[in-house]
Amino acid sequence: MKILNEEETKEIEKYNKKLAEFFEMPIQDFEIKIVTKEEINKISGENYDWMISIVGGNNIYLLPREEIKDDFFETLRHDLVHIYVHKKFPGTTGFIDEGFAEYFSRPYKKDWQKKLLEQDADIIQFMTGRVKRYLSAFSLVYFLMKRFGKEKVFQLASQLKPFNKMSVREANEIFSSVIGIDLTRFENQWHKFIKNGST
Repeated sequence: MKILNEEETKEIEKYNKKLAEFFEMPIQDFEIKIVTKEEINKISGENYDWMISIVGGNNIYLLPREEIKDDFFETLRHDLVHIYVHKKFPGTTGFIDEGFAEYFSRPYKKDWQKKLLEQDADIIQFMTGRVKRYLSAFSLVYFLMKRFGKEKVFQLASQLKPFNKMSVREANEIFSSVIGIDLTRFENQWHKFIKNGST
């Protein structure tokens, strides 16, 4: 049985080409594998109730469409970005990985920005891994792209490491070196963006 219909196939091919152009990479071949929740937990080594997919190499492991309904195609788009990020920036920090995936797979809406003020708009906590929210990751990457541009974001993505392999001091030095401001000043500018919706 075909996993994607003809319209979805054409759309994902176009989307894949767009990602390849953005990340300046060859178009990535990938395979969709429909699996159970137990298989996803086994592959991830975790046991999260909310997890509906996972990426391994060029494989996208997804729960059946009938279980996740409207989230199926959006999740596929999200996970395809992970394939590019993992190859372009191996070992980068989670907010870059999830941020790019959200940046491409969902449209920007200002009301989502405002929700961050009630959640975890704290760059230090986010960098040290005490919080992990897709909305924060999306907002950070969106702001970085708007304010500093792709080249700077790529430089950050190449240098930042996972939370358990990078101290706040190291992250602060990277931000200062790449975009010219430390984490505190960056957070202030990010908060201003969240509140006003502009850079």
